[in-house]
Amino acid sequence: MKHLKTRRNLKKTKVLNNNKTKKNAPGIMFTSFEDKHKNKFDNVDTEKQLIKLFKTPFTPTNHKPQDDYYTYINYQWLETTKEKLKKKEEQKYYVQVDSFRVTQEKVYWELMTIVKDYIKNNDNRKSIAIKNVYESFLNLDNKSAEKFAKYYLHLTEQRIKTGNIYEILGGQNQNEIISWGCPIVWSVLKDEKNTKIYKSTISAPQLTIYDYEIYIEDTKDDQNTEKYKKEFKAQFLKYIDAIFNECIGPNHKYKAHDVWECEYDILSSLGCNSIKKDNEDGYNVLTKEEALNKYGFDWAEMATKIGYKNEAVSNTFICSSLNYLKCIMQLLLKNNAWQTQKWKTYFLYIIYRQLIRFHSKWRYIHYEFHEKFVKGQPIPWPKELYPVFGLSLCFNTFLTNEYVRKNKNEQYIQYTKNMAEDLLTVYKRIIRRNKWLSSSTKKYALKKLENIKLEIGHPELLREDPILSYDSKEAFQNAIKIAHWRTRKLIQLDGKSSNVDIPIIDWEEFKMVGKQSYVVNAYYTPTENSIYVPLAYLQKPFIDLEERGIEYNLAHIGYTLAHEMSHCLDDMGSKYDEKGNLHDWWTKSDKQKFNRKVNNVIKQYEQFAAFDGIKMDASLSTGENLADISGLAICEEYLRDYQEFHDNAVPIRALSFHLFFVDIAIQARQKIFDKAIKAQLKTNPHPMDKYRTNCPLARLKLFRSLYNIKKGDKMYWESSDTIW
Repeated sequence: MKHLKTRRNLKKTKVLNNNKTKKNAPGIMFTSFEDKHKNKFDNVDTEKQLIKLFKTPFTPTNHKPQDDYYTYINYQWLETTKEKLKKKEEQKYYVQVDSFRVTQEKVYWELMTIVKDYIKNNDNRKSIAIKNVYESFLNLDNKSAEKFAKYYLHLTEQRIKTGNIYEILGGQNQNEIISWGCPIVWSVLKDEKNTKIYKSTISAPQLTIYDYEIYIEDTKDDQNTEKYKKEFKAQFLKYIDAIFNECIGPNHKYKAHDVWECEYDILSSLGCNSIKKDNEDGYNVLTKEEALNKYGFDWAEMATKIGYKNEAVSNTFICSSLNYLKCIMQLLLKNNAWQTQKWKTYFLYIIYRQLIRFHSKWRYIHYEFHEKFVKGQPIPWPKELYPVFGLSLCFNTFLTNEYVRKNKNEQYIQYTKNMAEDLLTVYKRIIRRNKWLSSSTKKYALKKLENIKLEIGHPELLREDPILSYDSKEAFQNAIKIAHWRTRKLIQLDGKSSNVDIPIIDWEEFKMVGKQSYVVNAYYTPTENSIYVPLAYLQKPFIDLEERGIEYNLAHIGYTLAHEMSHCLDDMGSKYDEKGNLHDWWTKSDKQKFNRKVNNVIKQYEQFAAFDGIKMDASLSTGENLADISGLAICEEYLRDYQEFHDNAVPIRALSFHLFFVDIAIQARQKIFDKAIKAQLKTNPHPMDKYRTNCPLARLKLFRSLYNIKKGDKMYWESSDTIW
């Protein structure tokens, strides 16, 4: 098998698809076929079976490709999956069944095997630490969690009694497990205007309820909306009561409604708009003096309480919202409101809502509200997989390296790199012939694409896992230890540069957000101008070089790559330059033209959802929708080049594109539980896969021609604009 090294044309991946796959190697495919289907077709009249199969409609006649291509192609799978999920033993701990989540579950089980084998075969400080973390999360110790409930009650009371607001704000920000709910959130992130440097950043917290409209009583609400809001609030208050009843006891003096009021106050502060110079991209540099004199925020005092030494406190920090900082500080300091019972309840709540997840019984309080009621999740996260988060938190580098060692496939990695380079070539060509961008904006767009970085499989540099004194029965304490270690490292990083990947932790979702090799996903990072495709994604069904052809792989790994490339120039990615720095390189006129295109995309997605009686705010998924539309157009042109290169006959070309469009619909197969749809519409930055399929396809002239889609059909959209 040869590697063809051409960077400026498409020969590389095209030949790779023909010559590098086992499909064309004599005997290999049929050996695999026989291994999988032994005796299945013995004594079977194959031709008769095929005639019967092809005469049986694979979708009811009321589902036509001209009206709903996604359902037309996937009907049988959707119905079969729906029936399977009615059985209790088939239900999952995730709310949508698709290739991503099914494969991620498989990877999680692989990680558990890796960890158990390592513990079994090694006896050293590292293996003992891994064993202790694993066991502490597998067998949550209730006494440990109950001990911490009492400890934090006392600690919170002591901090409030000092009369120094930064004792509570700084103290809670030492611990990132809870800090994301603190009224003032501190973190150390890349300076978006100089991404080589990390900088302290002050921002607003994340509220409990994903849909902020639920907090607001609106006389314009219809009857169903009003009922929904009341039910949601009632369940939220019930959840808070349950937390305090378990953590403190049934006779406590803490009112659930106080938490509701505090979150409403935070939301109101988020809506402040008296300061006109507040940067719309969330980038405001403040000095210590400005922060104190203009916004009532003492950065120096806050920093020292977090753990900075006085001489290490920088004179400036980044603030995501000047309006929020001013309003929340006024609210907290007015008549020392932060010391009232109301705010004390809130400060305890943001601790206890995390603590309950480290208790074998209390964790079901979290499940009943957040996962079952809000998300529609049918069953809790399995006990056997619960250690995944703790292990990734404490031993991310170990898990990444071990997963790579056991699963690395150089052929898949090289194929992905080659296809990415060729798709990028197509994308640059599309931009070069673009007619609506001005020459200056087009120049910058091409510069971004020329400098985009690609990481496939695993990151180049990872931070070494610390071997801390983890305890086999103290899951929460173990999490606190690594959280405090991370805080110390972030303090040391402030104002400095680093090439090492530093994962962010989503403490609400209990997952790492970084360059883990064991994550089934791919993503573009605007502050790096980079695409990362983890090794866990480079497996079937996302790539198959043994038994599939170009159409399949282009619709799977190729479409993913083109989608991520498209994020480079979407509504968010286009705010950053080729180095990843926040920089407005658009002309005013081009931005206006782009926004008109965005508005048309929003209108289309909302209309297609309305066909199903779904009210969607498509502005929440703008970036993903733009990336889907332009990514699909890139793939379509790539396949045209592939056909041209091979000089295929017209019937073969037509069949090839038919197959590609079918594979696009198949790779998007997704069954969402009915109860989860409402939450998905509000929380998922991606629209449901039905619309991710139908909307981009409806903009392709070739697709419309092949399926004879005309005005009046539901798959028709008046615009064939694919953005670029």
